Amino acid sequence: MTQSTILNDYLDIRWTAIRDIDEAVGEKSRMKLMIKPNSLVIRPRETRYLEAVCLNMTNKTVRWSVSPDTGGDIDANGLYTAPNTEGVYEVIAQSAIYPELKASIMVVVRE
Repeated sequence: MTQSTILNDYLDIRWTAIRDIDEAVGEKSRMKLMIKPNSLVIRPRETRYLEAVCLNMTNKTVRWSVSPDTGGDIDANGLYTAPNTEGVYEVIAQSAIYPELKASIMVVVRE
């Protein structure tokens, strides 16, 4: 009877994934950010929810702001509160991951 010996061979593989720059740029160009509704007319101190619509984005986190600073308040959930003063103000949604990706709407505040 013959006895055979089996040796276990191991192969140590190390690899690195490199993303194609053109692929990343193409993916970014398909990303869109919009605000619903696309315009708003409300009374002073009135509140409304705004929705940031993120298309082709895995991370949909946005940062809200109002211009000028005296143009009311908006919280992290998109709840906009108009200022006491009538006027036209800009509400901006900006991607937290891709800061160059922004959307804005004009808000008219009047009685």
